Amino acid sequence: MREVVSNTGPIFHLYEANLLHLLPDIGSITIPNAVDEELRQLIPTWRPPSWLRFGVLDHSYRYLAHQWFEERHLDYGESEAVALSRQLQADWFLTDDRAAGRFAQSMGIEVHGGIRVILEVAILGKISQVDAHRALDDLANTSLWVSPGVMDSARLTLAELSNDHPNGG
Repeated sequence: MREVVSNTGPIFHLYEANLLHLLPDIGSITIPNAVDEELRQLIPTWRPPSWLRFGVLDHSYRYLAHQWFEERHLDYGESEAVALSRQLQADWFLTDDRAAGRFAQSMGIEVHGGIRVILEVAILGKISQVDAHRALDDLANTSLWVSPGVMDSARLTLAELSNDHPNGG
């Protein structure tokens, strides 16, 4: 099973789009404490789903997170999530924040965002192409800013999936 660490953005945006239930289909999802705290501030009724795991940073990784927060001006949730990705040697780091993504990529961490979650569940055949297109529309109507080019590219990827799998899977 794929090990995935997420920062706040993808979870929040998928929650806004009523798509949070898609996350466990891509792997085991873990967040650090700082991300949970940020989610509780953003979503007053936040109750972590049973499938969501909480990762505790070892002292050395907690130190790195603090150092990155101070030096790179990432928010603390992003810093802890990148540190947790390294600590767990996660397969994916989920972020919708460009700076956090570039920072994680500079350390060799594979980075994806909420759009990739939707594409991945479609690739895995967990949702239909029609539902995937609807999910992209729903995600685009959240507080997540997505350029038209990125959304067009995601839709093109879904169309290519349909061509590769004539039965829509």
